This record gives sequence, C-alpha cells and structure tokens, in this order.
Amino acid sequence: MHRLLGTGKILAIQLFFGTTFLLSAWLKWSAGVPDWFLKQFGTTWFVGLPGGLPAVYYFLAVLESIALLGFVVSLLIGEFLPGKPKQVLKFTLVFSLFVFIVLSFGSRLTGKFDIAAINLLYFLGALISCREAAREEP
Repeated sequence: MHRLLGTGKILAIQLFFGTTFLLSAWLKWSAGVPDWFLKQFGTTWFVGLPGGLPAVYYFLAVLESIALLGFVVSLLIGEFLPGKPKQVLKFTLVFSLFVFIVLSFGSRLTGKFDIAAINLLYFLGALISCREAAREEP
C-alpha cells in the first residue's frame, strides 16, 4: 500500500505541475502578447530591455515550456514508478522554483501583490514536492 501511495503522490505532482505549465505556456504561445501585459509592465524598466515587453512575455513562455517539457519527460520515462530514480522530476521542480520566483518578481514589481501571493503558493508547493520526490528515491 505504501508503494501505491508513493506512486500516486509522484504521479499527482507530475500531472499538477505539468498541467499548470501546459496551460500557461500554451496560452502565451497561442494568444500573443495581451494588452493587459503591455499595460501592467508598460511603466517598468522591462520596456528598455532588448525586444521590449514582447521579449519579456515570450521569455516567460520559454521558461514555462521548459518546465512543461521536464514534467512530460519525467512522466514518459516513468519516474512515478516505485524504485525509479526521480532525477528529471527533481531537476524540473527546482527549475520551477526559479520560474515562480521570476513570475513573483514581476507581480511584485507592478504592485500585483495578490498574484505574487499566488506565485508564493506555487513556489511552496514545488518546494514541498522537491522534498517528496527526494523521499521516494530508492
């Protein structure tokens, strides 16, 4: 029973974060740079970066796509299975921590503290998931 619970826990982590990054990245790539993004960040120093705000937006899309790819690879190679090393999952969860830091930074920079708080919850979920993935190592 313990092995089944461990398998379910790792599978749930992969599916939750994979779905989160799938939807976020897909919306960014498919919808283009939304007006709200340009308005929210239009007065920040991001405007002066090479490529301006569209480059920042697509940089976020790249980060989220890399995280998505990591969770998909982890799932496809069966890291949720008992006794299987969780190297890709652990790396991807750590990478996700930095993605959530970047997202939180942007939210705090523009005074969107409610969104920053949500990103903190995602960060904490990824941090706890890192610990759980390490526990499930053979």
